[in-house]
Amino acid sequence: MKITKRQLRRIIKEEKNKLREQPQSPGQRARGLYADDAMARQAQDLLSALYDQMTEAAQEEGLDIGEAEDMAAEGLLTIVDTVLKTMGHLDVGLKLKGASGL
Repeated sequence: MKITKRQLRRIIKEEKNKLREQPQSPGQRARGLYADDAMARQAQDLLSALYDQMTEAAQEEGLDIGEAEDMAAEGLLTIVDTVLKTMGHLDVGLKLKGASGL
């Protein structure tokens, strides 16, 4: 199926309007507008590798998989919280969904 430039422009305009209508948190907006995609992917890859390493180490110490994953997730949040605090964003207080007071 072939589309004209005019049709393509209309489709793009409609999709942009749809995106604008969707509510976004400030974090989602900042990620979409200001974050370098390559650097964000690199950070995501590093955090994923760190999560896997912490989960594996916790399992080797005898924790079951659920406990190991929870501990690793809390560890990542602690790291991100520390980074943000050092940048002046005090009391960020990141919490996991369903976290029980940790």
